[in-house]
Order: sequence, then structure tokens, then C-alpha cells
Amino acid sequence: MSLAEPGSPDAVREATLRAITLLVEHDLARLGELDPRFEPWSLSKDEGLTRVRREWWDPERDLVPGNVVWIDNTPGRRRARPRARGRPQHLNPFLRAPPRSSVAGHGGVPMDIQALRYAVTLAEELHFRKAAERHYIAPQAFGRHVRALEKEVGARLFDRTSRRVTLTPAGARLVERACDVLARVEDLAAAVRDAPSANDDGIVRVGILGFGAADRWTALRRLVQAQLPESLLVHIELDWDSQFDAVREGEVDVAVVHDVGPVDGLRLDHVLTAGRVAVVPVSSPFADAEHLDEDDVAGSAWVRPVGRHPGLGRWAGPAMQVSRRSPVVRTPAAIPAAVATSGMLGVHGDPARRFFARPDVRFVPLAGDECHVSVATRVDDDSRIALAFRQAADLVTLA
Repeated sequence: MSLAEPGSPDAVREATLRAITLLVEHDLARLGELDPRFEPWSLSKDEGLTRVRREWWDPERDLVPGNVVWIDNTPGRRRARPRARGRPQHLNPFLRAPPRSSVAGHGGVPMDIQALRYAVTLAEELHFRKAAERHYIAPQAFGRHVRALEKEVGARLFDRTSRRVTLTPAGARLVERACDVLARVEDLAAAVRDAPSANDDGIVRVGILGFGAADRWTALRRLVQAQLPESLLVHIELDWDSQFDAVREGEVDVAVVHDVGPVDGLRLDHVLTAGRVAVVPVSSPFADAEHLDEDDVAGSAWVRPVGRHPGLGRWAGPAMQVSRRSPVVRTPAAIPAAVATSGMLGVHGDPARRFFARPDVRFVPLAGDECHVSVATRVDDDSRIALAFRQAADLVTLA
């Protein structure tokens, strides 16, 4: 019997834990994390459930939509929406823990919306207990959030004594910027509420290619969830060949794509620009190079990326000059493994060195076109989902 008040955060936690426990114990679910790809935990069932209970009951953690996400494991993207709405055959759940340090946008403003709200409230109250009460959390937990924010920005935001709390000059600057960001988030949310709803706003199918939005993914997700607080974001992996058609044909609601040029019927909102790198075997003479030009790698054998958009070939450059022996890869995630296996070279975006690192390959800056990542939505899509992602992309790049 639960002692938690019905509808309270503790009651939600208990119900969530019971559901996860039943699914895992009956081999209907696996536990893991997704950031940006799903990775199962290397734990037994009991160890995994113990970790879920420990982390899910963390008093420092705010319950927000998206902490628990279900990924359909049936083949074929076309079946993702009915599976998510109907009775699942086999589900992969993962517990996504909110990062201990937030992602910051340009100008050093953290994109953890809740942390910004805490800072603004404390600046208004200048009293930890009163500020914590406005957010319905314990003063101790509130204080830990503020200290974590100070650690992230690298400056003391508030001076505390036994009698008073005062705002430091650095804190005043951050709060001023935070107020601007929060006001814009509220405007975005209002615009989304006025937009027409999709068939099922509760489940948002997000197509992801490779490393997705890389280091900006957490900020993008939080901004979307601030506008669609009741929605659940479900990850669907894409490849170069399908990334645009998946959006146009409605297999996903929105996608984070490798932007290699205009696409008929799609709107592309820029999220990230990164340098181009060559992926080389650790035994290659290029492995210790600080930088490579295309002339340096002329005549080398390459792993070939496959996609129908002609812009992919222009971006990949020398990687498209391949022989019949060249391995074919359909996703960015496959390139490092193909390079390590074949001994050939590959081309990638710079974030791959963090998201797809391997001990048997090196990532060396390669001259040429930069890698652009955008949010893709249908041009004629004026739904709340599309609007939320477009506005989040705009704020992530301008913050």
C-alpha cells in the first residue's frame, strides 16, 4: 500500500517504479540510457532495478516529462506510432537522468530552464526558504541546485551570511539574461498553445541521424519540453538515405538531420555547425597529424557514405572517390567501426570524436565544408510539435 498522497510526486514515482519493475522482471523491457543513442546498462535485472530506484528517488531530481522514455523495438519506422500508442510487443525503456551540469548557449547563459527559474526566484526573495517554497522543494535541495549553477557558470552568484542573501555583480548579470531567456520561453510556449495540435501531441517521434544535435541536444530537448510539457519524446534512428523522406512521409514528426542543402517540402532550422574531420586508423601515418588537406589524403582508400541528396557527396569530398572495395556505410555512427575494420579513411563531423570515440581510430581535422545540423519539419506543418522544435532551434542558436 502506498502512503504517498494521490497525484503527488512521490505517488508518481511509486507508480513509475512499479511499472518498470514488472516490465523488466518479465523480460518485456531493458534498462539503459539515451544521450544521444540508446545504450543498455551492463547490469543484472536486480542491479538495474536497484539503480533505477536509487536514481529515480533522488530528492535533487525534479520530475519532468522525458525522464522515462519508451523506445519501440519492432522493425520498421512505419510501425513506430501505432506501437507507441497501442500495446507494446517489446519495449526498451531508459531512465534519462537530467545532467548534473547544464548545457550553456552562446553568451554563457545556461539552458537548464528550471535552474534559471530558481536563480531568478532567489534574486527576488533573497531568502532560500522562501524561494524554495515557491517551487515546492526543500530548501536544502534548492540550495544544491543554486550551488550547481554557480559551479557551472564559474562564478559566485549569491553571497550568503547567517542573516542575509545578496546578489553579486555576476549574479545580477546572469539574472538579467535569465529573465530575457525565460520571457522568450514563455512567449514560445504561448505560441505553441495557440497552434493546432497534431494527431497525438502526447508522443513526439523524433528522428535522429548520428550524433544529432551533439552538445546542444540537451538544451534543445529542454526548450521543447518547456513548450510541450505533457509530451514524450521518442527517439527513432535515421540514416543518410532516409533522413529527409522520414519527415516528408510522416514516419517521424520532426528530425535532427545532417543538413547538406535544401530539400523539397521541408523546412530546415539550423542548430549546429561543426568542423569536418577525417576518421583514420590508429596505425595510419595520418593518425598523429594536427590537420589534413584533401591533397594530403589524395589517393587514399575511403569508407563511402550512402545517401541520395547530392549535397552529401559535395560535403564528403574525397570519401566519394572510392573503389569497388570500399565499405558502404548508411549512418554516421557506423563510420568509425568501418574505418577500424577496413583500415581505410572516413569523413565525419567534429562531434564524432566525443560521441563515437574508439581506441583504434583517430579524428583529425580535415579541410573542407563544415558539417551543418538542422531541425527538419514539413513546410506545411503548422502543428504545435513543429512550432516547438522550430522555436527551440532558434533559441538554441541565438541564446
